[in-house]
Amino acid sequence: MSKYKAQDIILYDSIENNERPSSESEEPFLPNALSGKPQPQPFWRRLLKRAWVTFAAVTILSLYSALLVAVTAKLIKRDSGASLSSFPSSSYIQYERREFREDEWPSKTTYFTEPNEEVDQNWHELFEQHCLHMLKEGVMCQGDTTLLTMKWNQLGRVPIANFSSPHQCVKWDRMMEWVKSRAFDAFADGVLMHPQFGPVFVDRQLVTD
Repeated sequence: MSKYKAQDIILYDSIENNERPSSESEEPFLPNALSGKPQPQPFWRRLLKRAWVTFAAVTILSLYSALLVAVTAKLIKRDSGASLSSFPSSSYIQYERREFREDEWPSKTTYFTEPNEEVDQNWHELFEQHCLHMLKEGVMCQGDTTLLTMKWNQLGRVPIANFSSPHQCVKWDRMMEWVKSRAFDAFADGVLMHPQFGPVFVDRQLVTD
């Protein structure tokens, strides 16, 4: 097993992703992690708590061009940080959910800002487009071929989706064991240091000056 490749520890399981109750129920969907008010949101905090993990710098450099590797070869002996794509995608969903629930989350916020911080509206519109684009790219990248069938609805004429078809899903708990052993706190003082502008966070707040 490679020390740095998350793919090496991935296992799959057959899981039903059914959020609908029985067809006779008056409730259209069962409660899930996205149900209820955006605040408080312990589900999202737990999910994104370990979004950043350490890798050998040579592993990060191997993702890019030979020219970049040559230019930054002096960094090979240092560790670098990265995030498995599942975590940014989850933060995009979190952001979009806040956009749809402005009545309960009036202040604009992002993964790097607190709810009371003011952020340029134009930036938010661009970031929202980015979130939707990356979610679309993620769906197309995975190319889930699970058959989605339909079933008759006892409460009306229109058939409804039957989400009980088993998916081949990553065993999340096993993947998180790998993540936990390598996770670091990117928001802690001194962890993210821009080579020109200095620290990114102070007292867990984004430095904006």
